[in-house]
Amino acid sequence: MKKAKSLLIGLVSILFPLTSCGGNTSSLNTRTNTTVSDENTQGLKYVLLEDNTYGVGGGNAKELSEIIIPSQFQGKKVTKIIDRGFYRFDHLKKIIIPDSVTSIGEYAFFYCISLTSIVIPDSVTSIGLVAFSDCYRLVEVINKSSLNITVGSEGNGYVAYYAKQVITDEKDSKLSTDNNGFVTYNDGTDIWLINYIGSEINITIPNSVTTIGNYAFSLCTSLISIVIADSVTSIGDRAFYDCTSLTSIVIPDSVTTIGKFAFYECTSLTSITIPDSVTTISDGAFYDCTSLTSIVIPDSVTTIRDYAFRSCTSLTSIVIPDSVTSIGEQVFSYCTSLASVFYKGTLEQGKNLFESSLISKSTTVFYYSETQPIDTTYEYWHYVDGEPTPW
Repeated sequence: MKKAKSLLIGLVSILFPLTSCGGNTSSLNTRTNTTVSDENTQGLKYVLLEDNTYGVGGGNAKELSEIIIPSQFQGKKVTKIIDRGFYRFDHLKKIIIPDSVTSIGEYAFFYCISLTSIVIPDSVTSIGLVAFSDCYRLVEVINKSSLNITVGSEGNGYVAYYAKQVITDEKDSKLSTDNNGFVTYNDGTDIWLINYIGSEINITIPNSVTTIGNYAFSLCTSLISIVIADSVTSIGDRAFYDCTSLTSIVIPDSVTTIGKFAFYECTSLTSITIPDSVTTISDGAFYDCTSLTSIVIPDSVTTIRDYAFRSCTSLTSIVIPDSVTSIGEQVFSYCTSLASVFYKGTLEQGKNLFESSLISKSTTVFYYSETQPIDTTYEYWHYVDGEPTPW
């Protein structure tokens, strides 16, 4: 009985750090269970409230990936997750809230991007403003409270805004983690890859996956190469954000959508081929890919959206197919090494196409011509042995 009480007020510390995305396997396979006393809070912050109960926040526990909040602290109930209590705890994969908690404060779990599921206990009667906003991977909510929580709603602090389902019983969960560390959500028709918590640095996505979810590999800073299965049709927003060691990725022809900022800050990526199944290069798709020197854009692409190649500082030239009819704002801003843009269309087709793209004054736009033109006002190009060559 004494041991059970001690465990109840305890906090289970580190399961694995976020760097387990291709990181050190010694920490990945180590689970530390710590029974803590009132004096050993593992960095959690407690605030005495007016009703003589405690509120709790993350305090100095920002590196923990799993936290069990105690129901009591120093003999008093813990009744509230304080405002901004776990604000931007991006390592946090799991948190257990006790039945003593009645309210979750404003911004309490804002941008906890590693959370995939959460249980709202039956004791909770209020959830504060945007408490779960920007929790992009939070696809499942187990609601044991009397609050009206619905999929896609902004109510109750956005807790179910990104959810694919709200359930009342854990046994109905559609989330699973395989032996390789792929966290997926299976609704019976499609399978979303939600997160990767494995230790490999060269991975192949399972051929059962149909969608790579938003932020699925974000901050997996040790990943070097990824092969995407032919079953995948969509890559979500910021799916590979800040994969700073990623040098190689194979995107199959099955992929039709590449999300906003999908490869943002993949600073080691040197080349990429966009499949001819893609029609739009989304906003910021390759923003700040500072090592990118080569990119192949297929004739299927019609639109290049804002900031798509912004700050690609190693990009020296690029070929834009004549299928492209729209180029957004600042697409090439801060591409400081970009010397040549070869547009496959004619001057008439592309004269106004680059107006908002913020091409540097040191960058020359060449328009395609099969024969050497008489006009010297603009620059033109053609192919010589398969290579873009100015006239």
